[in-house]
Amino acid sequence: QVHVRAGLFHGTELLCKTIVSTEISGRSDHIWNEVLEFEINVCDLPRMARLCFAVYAVMDKMKTKKSTKAMNPSKYQTIRKAGKVHYPVAWINTMVFDYKGQLKNGELVLHSWSSFPDELEEMLNPMGTVQTNPYTENATALHIRFQEYSKQPINYPPFDKILEKAAEIARSSDNAAMAGRGGKKFYVVLKEIMERDPLSQLCENEMDLIWTLRYDCRENFPQSLPKLLLSLKWNKLEDVAQLQALLQIWPKLLPREALELLDFNYPDQYVREYAVGCLKQMSDEELSQYLLQLVQVLKYEPFLDCALSRFLLERALANRRIGQMLFWHLRSEVHIPAVSVQFGLILEAYCRGSVAHMKVLAKQVEALNKMKTLNSLIKLNAMKQSKAKGKDAMHTCLKQNAYREALSDLQSPLNPSVILSELHVDKCRYMDSKMKPLWIVYNNKMFGGDLVGIIFKNGDDLRQDMLTLQILRLMDILWKEAGLDLRILPYGCLATGDHSGLIEAVSSSETIADIQLNSSNVAAAAAFNKDALLNWLKEYNSGDDLDRAIEEFTLSCAGYCVATYVLGIGDRHSDNIMVRKNGQLFHIDFGHILGNFKSKFGIKRERVPFILTYDFIHVIQQGKTGNTEKFGRFRQYCEEAYLILRKHGNLFITLFALMLTAGLPELTSVKDIQYLKDSLALGKSEEEALKQFKQKFDEALRESWTTKVNWMAHTVRKDYRS
Repeated sequence: QVHVRAGLFHGTELLCKTIVSTEISGRSDHIWNEVLEFEINVCDLPRMARLCFAVYAVMDKMKTKKSTKAMNPSKYQTIRKAGKVHYPVAWINTMVFDYKGQLKNGELVLHSWSSFPDELEEMLNPMGTVQTNPYTENATALHIRFQEYSKQPINYPPFDKILEKAAEIARSSDNAAMAGRGGKKFYVVLKEIMERDPLSQLCENEMDLIWTLRYDCRENFPQSLPKLLLSLKWNKLEDVAQLQALLQIWPKLLPREALELLDFNYPDQYVREYAVGCLKQMSDEELSQYLLQLVQVLKYEPFLDCALSRFLLERALANRRIGQMLFWHLRSEVHIPAVSVQFGLILEAYCRGSVAHMKVLAKQVEALNKMKTLNSLIKLNAMKQSKAKGKDAMHTCLKQNAYREALSDLQSPLNPSVILSELHVDKCRYMDSKMKPLWIVYNNKMFGGDLVGIIFKNGDDLRQDMLTLQILRLMDILWKEAGLDLRILPYGCLATGDHSGLIEAVSSSETIADIQLNSSNVAAAAAFNKDALLNWLKEYNSGDDLDRAIEEFTLSCAGYCVATYVLGIGDRHSDNIMVRKNGQLFHIDFGHILGNFKSKFGIKRERVPFILTYDFIHVIQQGKTGNTEKFGRFRQYCEEAYLILRKHGNLFITLFALMLTAGLPELTSVKDIQYLKDSLALGKSEEEALKQFKQKFDEALRESWTTKVNWMAHTVRKDYRS
């Protein structure tokens, strides 16, 4: 038996009850010939309403476990009453009005999608694309016919008509003059609601209050616009008209506050135009900080031509730094079917707008293709030959003219102001890990002849690392704004294609594991040698330099301790924490975030949510056991850093929410972002939050020896394997 569900949505808000067709049986073709009528008047449909369909197969509940497995291993099965199981088969969304604002009419064939997200709204997928599946051969096709209401096409009213309607409502009712003057009594209530983070849900009464006091909101809490938009009834044309009139006189928000309005919950085109208007105040520096999210939310735009696309193109064409970032963010996802037309079009518009830059970018594309070929070759040979032979083969390859030319004299995709001039072939190598990343080294003519290294990875999705490093960069900016420099090192990382990309190699740095191993030959002893790290720093720094290096270590250790705790960065051990010769500590490899910790035997290996290890404390205390003064300073840095991040909790939540559309495995639903809300203790007072943080800090201190032993186990295991 098969049936179809249909719903009308505006963002994630359902405009009226969903409708379920009758169940019919059949093998391949199903013909319903059935009218689905929604309880909403055409005149009340918002401009950006979307019609969402899902096709379900209905089966009797299986008795045995075995047969269910064979039937459908899918985790999406939703069990319903009367012992029936409903399996989602396909979904498709389409806009009710076309680009020109004309209500669709006549017949449509919609080729649907078959991969479902983890969470459905009313068993539908409103957040999914409104594009049809370009791979039509294997897609379920849904034939629908829109009702013809009149011989003339029906158009959504133009903007001036909407404002006229609002004026007419204001004249006809005296309550408009009354609306929104809540006085002192409501000020406190509103303030409390407005201070909540973007994840907290509003209840009906609160929504009604916000809508009634909308003029109060405009005067006292302009940054509450997102909450007002969620409180409005988008299925009532009168309310929508009044909102559009109010939006005309709403003060401009700061770019950081306006970002939230580009989320999926705010599909209205005038709202998005207003948001983009606020973003125009951003400097190029700030724009590049948020570009990753701005490209992701393009996926929420139902039409190719929109304020956001135009804004990004305008700014990219005015500054090549932005241009190069935009190019790679689009290029790295252009293979995804639902966005290939949209992203391809913006890429083409950019390249046509700047032919000179296109040639520079083409050179980068060619270089990356060569790296990919070389990497595939190495992976093939790694099965058959020794590491030394593999390295020789790599060098032979790099000396060929075709490779040498393609890989020389290009701007680094990671940073256009770095020119990768000539290959230093003898220093190039590949790493042992599964994907055999290439480590490519250049002699750099620009920077006093220093060597510059880049790492090319193929086979790993770098988008999560890219997001984590972007958030670290932002934390660094926010700390510095507050006068705290924690010497963070957010190295460059860029996804350039499907599961491939580049990472900046940080010069003169080593992993903790290597520092420990080099000072002692036995792996087990290595992790126990508490002086290894300090001795390594002493080797490169003496006198005042050593004090400076220890201070660098202390500051950066505080920064990364807080950052890894807040972001729930998992799987930390001595192989993915590095130290530079100047004392700066930094983390690498962010495969697990938001508390998704790798666990062995189902036991989470990391029990310490805030991580301190005995060796780090030893360095911070300058090797003196009772150096409470130095350690006290370290603790103070951690607390200050934490409280600064809390003040910007909404911004972090918004940036992660805007990334939901990226489809990262550890960031698929709002539930994942809840982790940040808890780690930043949002909704608690500053005293409570600080108290909670201090407890975590003390716990980490007590566990610092255990952490050391866990890391030792990791080192020994790795040594044993190699």
